[in-house]
Amino acid sequence: MHLRDLAGILPVEGTSSRDVEVTGISSDSRTVKTGVVFFALAGSKADGSAYAADAAKRGAAAVVVGKASAVSGLSVPVLSVDDPRLALALSAARFFGSQPETMVAVTGTAGKTSVAAFTRQIWEQAGFAAASIGTTGVVAPGRNDYGSLTTPDPVALHQLLKELAEAGVTHASMEASSHGLDQRRLDGVKLAAGGFTNLGRDHMDYHPTVEDYHRAKLRLFDTLLPKGAPAVIFADDPWSAPTIQAAQAAGLNVLTVGRHGDFLRLKRVEHERHRQRAEVEADGVLYEIDLPLAGDFQIANALVSAGLAISTGTPVAKALMALEKLQGHRDGSTLSAPPPMARPSMSTMPTSRMRWKMCWPPCARSPPVASSSCSAAAATATGASGRSWAKSPRGWPTSSSSPTTIRARKCRKRSVPRSWQPRPARLKSATAARRSTKRSPCSKRAIR
Repeated sequence: MHLRDLAGILPVEGTSSRDVEVTGISSDSRTVKTGVVFFALAGSKADGSAYAADAAKRGAAAVVVGKASAVSGLSVPVLSVDDPRLALALSAARFFGSQPETMVAVTGTAGKTSVAAFTRQIWEQAGFAAASIGTTGVVAPGRNDYGSLTTPDPVALHQLLKELAEAGVTHASMEASSHGLDQRRLDGVKLAAGGFTNLGRDHMDYHPTVEDYHRAKLRLFDTLLPKGAPAVIFADDPWSAPTIQAAQAAGLNVLTVGRHGDFLRLKRVEHERHRQRAEVEADGVLYEIDLPLAGDFQIANALVSAGLAISTGTPVAKALMALEKLQGHRDGSTLSAPPPMARPSMSTMPTSRMRWKMCWPPCARSPPVASSSCSAAAATATGASGRSWAKSPRGWPTSSSSPTTIRARKCRKRSVPRSWQPRPARLKSATAARRSTKRSPCSKRAIR
């Protein structure tokens, strides 16, 4: 590539160095070598124009600065543009040239990483060579690289897209952070569709207001996506309505998903401990899906992912059935682990002689209360020795006379499961101990 090949992006007409060979693009003067075009970007702490002379000494083919910058006296051409960051992104896209055929980007406060990963998995289930780019890095066939930025800088991004395309990747999904959108990192990427998850209060150190934060997100829809492109928007967020209005005003094909969605409507969902069973309506057909992830937010992420895959050519039935095989991204934050079981320890016992264990259900914060048909009292039970135990202010049983054996009175109807009843720790004979040895549902150890 020669400097003249960047015409239309950089003002190279009339310069004496139009035929200079361009060997690279960079915004870091320390990486400049012979033939590299250096872009002097203004940052929050330093202005890149201060390093223009250093870049020229290192052999830069040209230096690109903003029109407000006063750079002169260099031995290389100095090209002034209105927006150096935009010029950097477009120049990097033209220099590296290729990218996967189908590219989608998703923005929002939460869920971007999951949506990018889920979209890649749906494409893989449909038989496409797919990749995802985001906070956790790059995942592609034969490649699993750790990353640090949600949206890489334009040079690294377009170099990566070229590598993926040359490796045979045809579909790629990526995250679009507010920083990346505001700093023009995605400009130059040819997007086929965009997605929106939700909006909350985040990055308030960078954005002065939530409205400014939202405006940065909207660049994906009103600037980067071509007219008529699909915009998959989660419809159940407070910021969904203004996002839909902005996408419609930009001439996009708005596809809403969620309980209030028109494209993929969530009709019903049943939550289980490690999965969810959902009914999703698409094109008048009701699909029953077993999603192997827990939490309402995962239903939302899965629907946005399915919408992106369907809008870029994946059949509806194949995309929705692929949701049953989704896996959380590799940092594990997308999987909802069961909460720890509350179990009294010896340090919480009011009396050291009370050596027994009690198991509560995983989500309970207090002991169960028996129904009115149960003859055992929920607050106080009488043991075989005649002594009684009751619930303390902290919720654990206490005893009035520290018995060595505690038993709960049996119920006519077992409204209180067996695992919720106190278990004895000491028995009066070895024979009785052998007969009553059993496994605790809360522990692998035998309770005697």
